[in-house]
Amino acid sequence: MSGYHERNWEPFPMDTIKRVERPTTVIYDDQIKQVDERESGFNRAFRGDFGERLSKEVRRFVQKQPVSGALLWMTSNMVNMVDGLVAVQKAPLPEDTAAISRHIKELAYFLRADAVGICKLPSYAIYTHKFPKGDPIELNHTYAIAVLVDQDWRTANAFTGSDWISNGLHHSGVYPSSWLSGPGPSRQKLPGGGPSYPSLGRAWRDEQDWRLCTPSIPGTSV
Repeated sequence: MSGYHERNWEPFPMDTIKRVERPTTVIYDDQIKQVDERESGFNRAFRGDFGERLSKEVRRFVQKQPVSGALLWMTSNMVNMVDGLVAVQKAPLPEDTAAISRHIKELAYFLRADAVGICKLPSYAIYTHKFPKGDPIELNHTYAIAVLVDQDWRTANAFTGSDWISNGLHHSGVYPSSWLSGPGPSRQKLPGGGPSYPSLGRAWRDEQDWRLCTPSIPGTSV
């Protein structure tokens, strides 16, 4: 336990970042439009907007390399576990909003996050429709948990572009992000009878918004 008490609880020195109510970059909220998920670059390539070759390659460019292929396989197998039964018994967390926010952040760091923040969720940050069928998205969450996962700049700075690691780097961020927001703190089991796993996505949905809205440091909006 002595090592735990001595460590910095945030991997990055977030305590040195100036806290402000809004980002210092000018954002005209009323001018930003919501986007359809089907109109993202990868999904347009999948649809064939950029020609037959890209439509073919986008379906295999991750799987064709061993590291990224393995990470994609693990992530894909989590899709059906995003939602499930909510555990009957809740953890005995405090009512203090700063304390409960720190609990959320600590869980994220435990699950491999590099920086975590809690902020208001603007409507333009949510897709209007899902890929690929175009099902409308209805989401009225007030707050969001923002998670940053470092994709390892040292490796990125060293690869040549032809050494089978670029997709692996990408999915080294995608996989823990999926882990954080995927299966809920429920009774749901993994295939084969594995244990249930907690996630920030479910922790957020299972509590009242007001309990989670205050970051551990006032004004944090990472």
